[in-house]
Amino acid sequence: ARRRRLVARRRGVSTPSVLNSMQLTNEEEAVPRRPIDSLTPAEFRRLYLVPNRPVVLTGATVGWRAASDWVTADGEPDLPALARLFGEDVVPVADCSRNGRLGGRAAAACRDMRVAEYAAWWQGSGRASGECLYLKDWTFAAKHPEYRAYHTPAPLADDWLNEHWAARRGEAEEVGDHRFVYLGPAGSTTPLHADVLFSYSWSANLCGVKHWLLVPASQRALVSDSASDPLHGGLRALSAAGGAPLEVTQRAGELLFVPSGWYHEVTNLTPVLSVNHNWLNGANATWALRRCSAYLAAIRAGLDPEDAADATLCMQLLRRRAGVDLRELVALAEGAADRRSRCREEHAGEAATKEAEGEEEEWRRESLRVARSLIDGVRSLAAETFGEEAWEELDMGASSARG
Repeated sequence: ARRRRLVARRRGVSTPSVLNSMQLTNEEEAVPRRPIDSLTPAEFRRLYLVPNRPVVLTGATVGWRAASDWVTADGEPDLPALARLFGEDVVPVADCSRNGRLGGRAAAACRDMRVAEYAAWWQGSGRASGECLYLKDWTFAAKHPEYRAYHTPAPLADDWLNEHWAARRGEAEEVGDHRFVYLGPAGSTTPLHADVLFSYSWSANLCGVKHWLLVPASQRALVSDSASDPLHGGLRALSAAGGAPLEVTQRAGELLFVPSGWYHEVTNLTPVLSVNHNWLNGANATWALRRCSAYLAAIRAGLDPEDAADATLCMQLLRRRAGVDLRELVALAEGAADRRSRCREEHAGEAATKEAEGEEEEWRRESLRVARSLIDGVRSLAAETFGEEAWEELDMGASSARG
């Protein structure tokens, strides 16, 4: 493939010299663009999901309420509207002026703010002070389910992770959610990282332009350690080893699909408002077990032998690190299997053609197989790590996926 140097085209955003000298895989060759309405769920699975390949989907935000109600006529985030509608929401905000670039461990300093406070900072003198505040991980859909700001496109809707959290809502006081809104000025960044549980992610720009550097999963060992954490200077290490990140420029209305295990760094070239989801399904659920296993090994390596043998303690620490522990991972897989066991009867006859119906049935069966395999894999990991009795001690039970 042809390579080219990164061209500094950021409006008011300087390009670090190390990036100017880095070889980058040509975007047009490496990351295709497809109209989102040209892909069926089966085509998306076959071309991108299962092969674990990125793609930019154009026209993704057409008809979204948020794309009109939260964006000004000149294509900027509508801060007064967001403050008026959701000003009391408390959201995490990262100070990117304290970020480490091209590292990964140098996460931005974070604090909580109300949306109204953030809007006041944006519109006031705060930006002139040198701060670069990036509103991240606003769990908008969970906080405001009645608002219907957007819909998940059909090719991306097979989502075990957020289905699991939705099923848990009401059963527990605090449950996770992996559906987010991000809002940041030009120059705000997210340092090199891979997504939670090595999940898939998609990011749709309601307005603005993002610049992405993507490291293929096949090259992740060059930028991460044994616990899957990004190395300091990870992109420099990649370049030194002859690897090349893929470069993507994402514009308003476009959605980028980021595959499992792909490390990425993101810079907002203009003010950007986006919707982002992390998700798992039958094509990548085993990646979650892989990452939990790496996390668990790193956690136990930092404990004394007695604590390292304490399954309950290790599960608490794993949950802090990964957002789930092994019990939660089993519950997620069991719920996915149960729902897909029932969906054949519930959705019979909905497919447009017999061929499409056959493809969906084949995928349903594959998803059930993967769910069972994930449950077995978690059980084996627990037994190998803590002994056979750990399965019962952790209350993971002997239940198996139906279907």
